Amino acid sequence: MVITSLYFKNVEKTKKLLELNEELSEANEELEQTIRELEQTQESLIISEKMAALGKLMLNIAHDINTPIGIIFTASTEIENILESNRTDKETLKQLSKIIIKNSQKIAEIISSLKKTAIHEVSDNFSKFNIKELVEDIVDTLSLNLKKNNIKTIIDVDDKNIFSNPGAIAQILMNLISNTVDHAFKDEKSEKIISISAEVNKKHLKLIVSDNGVGIDEKIQRKIFDPFFTTDKEKGTGLGLSIVHQLVVKLLKGHIEVKSDKGKGTTFIIIIPLKEENNG
Repeated sequence: MVITSLYFKNVEKTKKLLELNEELSEANEELEQTIRELEQTQESLIISEKMAALGKLMLNIAHDINTPIGIIFTASTEIENILESNRTDKETLKQLSKIIIKNSQKIAEIISSLKKTAIHEVSDNFSKFNIKELVEDIVDTLSLNLKKNNIKTIIDVDDKNIFSNPGAIAQILMNLISNTVDHAFKDEKSEKIISISAEVNKKHLKLIVSDNGVGIDEKIQRKIFDPFFTTDKEKGTGLGLSIVHQLVVKLLKGHIEVKSDKGKGTTFIIIIPLKEENNG
């Protein structure tokens, strides 16, 4: 009787374990499905954020181009008036011509920097490129916004060719610089500075972006790379630095860390392993 009782108890326990295992398996499948859906949602949001950033950049560039176009139009109209009145004011005509040439060159520079940035943006492949030229292109593209906010940039980058992903590095730099412009200088300073440096060796690219702004509170430093985390609920989406982290860690297989002292500024340090094709 005892053996029979134990047998039936074991059968009952086995049955319950099988049922529990089945429930756990179903729960695991649901969890995996939820994770997949969250990853898809995050990917969609990241694409949306990139498009929003591109739209913002386009609006800034449109404004920056409209200004010299307006000056050119005014100067051209004045030249036409002088010619129609049969005046021979050569000095005025000469000055107006210089204004037109200067502003035409400004438009050409804006378009040139935009084209270079667009090339980096659409290229999602690894290729050989000059890291100094890429950094200068990105800073040139953002220069008008930097000047508008009275921010000085200091560039100290090795003039070397590397084999990596120029599109990803361009996106990283644009997001970090834009994030700094939006958040680092909320307090008025006599001198606002963003420094960008890059060191290249055979195996790694070390990229450093730092500022002398307000800094990041120690309590939130560990959260800044989390999706949707933002200290600016009105303007921020909380995806800018999350995209940077994803590009550095997942795409480029690198490492990123942040160092910041409240009131003294913030430094982002990025280490990216380079491909064997790098010829230095």
